[in-house]
Amino acid sequence: MSSRTPVQSDFEIQIIVLACGHGDTVLVGLPSKSKVASWVLIDCNLQVRDGTCDRFFELVEKHRITRLEYIFQTHPDHDHFLGMDRVLEYFSTGGRSIGVYCDTGCPQQVAAWLGLGPGYAAYGRLQEIVDRLAGEGKIEIFEVSDRHMDIPVRGYDNIRFIPLAPNVTQRRVDTVAGLKKLAQGHRVRLEANALSIIMVLQAEHEGAKLNVLLAADAGEPELEKALAIWEEKAGIPTGTGRLEVVKVPHHGSFASHYRQLCARNSSAEAVATISCGCTRTGLPDQRVIRNYLDGDWNVLVTTMPKPPVSKISPLALLQAPPIAAPESRNDIELTWKSTGQLSWAPTRARVMENEIDRFTATR
Repeated sequence: MSSRTPVQSDFEIQIIVLACGHGDTVLVGLPSKSKVASWVLIDCNLQVRDGTCDRFFELVEKHRITRLEYIFQTHPDHDHFLGMDRVLEYFSTGGRSIGVYCDTGCPQQVAAWLGLGPGYAAYGRLQEIVDRLAGEGKIEIFEVSDRHMDIPVRGYDNIRFIPLAPNVTQRRVDTVAGLKKLAQGHRVRLEANALSIIMVLQAEHEGAKLNVLLAADAGEPELEKALAIWEEKAGIPTGTGRLEVVKVPHHGSFASHYRQLCARNSSAEAVATISCGCTRTGLPDQRVIRNYLDGDWNVLVTTMPKPPVSKISPLALLQAPPIAAPESRNDIELTWKSTGQLSWAPTRARVMENEIDRFTATR
């Protein structure tokens, strides 16, 4: 175990949620003296054709990111690993570096090798790159499960990632069952969301606390278990754990919605961020947004849809036909300071009560 140095009193943590449509690209910046220097990447969905990939690397250059201490690839769905090959190639060349590459291990590779579902051929190629870089000594590989107590970050005694899922026993049972069905000639599609790595980023300094739930695409059963595991690991009485930030699971899907999360905010400044696009009906679901708003969260979305034309009166349409306003894409930047202050930008990312009708609900 490498030695760690104390965190400075003037430090801050940054969390950047890139507007990448229905997918996740999350960068976490950790402090070094008076500036952010250590970075962690959680998933990526870097489309080339819409410019998201270019924007990501522009962001990397803006913040002078030359090393990723950790990369967490939470589960093998295409919208959580698209462009990861580019990230690995970039940070393993030109004097840049990667510390540890984390995923959930064998089941993800099995799914890739067997070609179960769209995007898995690309996932297989990604695994080849990971294996090559590991063989060259450029990265370490770590398989995450709920059994690990915490994942420390080099240089910090009071900042850690606490893994809460997946459950290693259930992962094995599901994988073996799936392989048996394949051997019998059945078509099997691995449910990747159930493999999702769930973590809490936890920081504490001079009484100020930050707890960030990074929920990937986990569903209600996984989230319920994960919160109980977090409380046990963190020494928090059952049912009392509170969060300053939630990365809302599965892009605001109602099918994955765990309503109890909405009662877990630490204060009126707490933030629920939703990584979403405007191409799929019901993502994010209107009811999910309303539940978080009712729980006094600040709800931030990476894509805000345009106002519905149906809300404009016929008279107003005759007098001034509306110009179709494009959706707004928002790279959300959260900043937490050692004083306990949590701030965010841009302001247009916040969903107000009168804007809920811009979103739809699944039937």
